[in-house]
This record gives sequence, C-alpha cells and structure tokens, in this order.
Amino acid sequence: MRGSGCVMAEKASIFLEIASINEKYIVVSKVPDPKEAGLTLKFPTSDFKGAWELFLKHSE
Repeated sequence: MRGSGCVMAEKASIFLEIASINEKYIVVSKVPDPKEAGLTLKFPTSDFKGAWELFLKHSE
C-alpha cells in the first residue's frame, strides 16, 4: 500500500491510498477527542466530493 499526497487539518486528514494498480481510495481520518471516537473512512476515487465534504466537516 502506498499513499500519495496528504492534507491535514487540526483534527482531520485526507489522502489518496494506492492499494494496487486498479485499487485507489480517498481516505479521510478524524483524530479521536473526548467527545467522539476516531474515524477512518475509505471512498472510491469517483466520490471525491463526498470525501472532501467529510474532511471539511471534521476539520471544523
């Protein structure tokens, strides 16, 4: 597994995961805090909008 590029905010990150030649995902991770548990979700690259919106929600 390789990653390419990364954007980090105070509470979240988003990056591209290249699992194989044919498998690529956008991964959104949220840092755990006292109120909520951590979260990591994988999106197909075709759903960039959904991944970006979740990243923005968690980086607020």
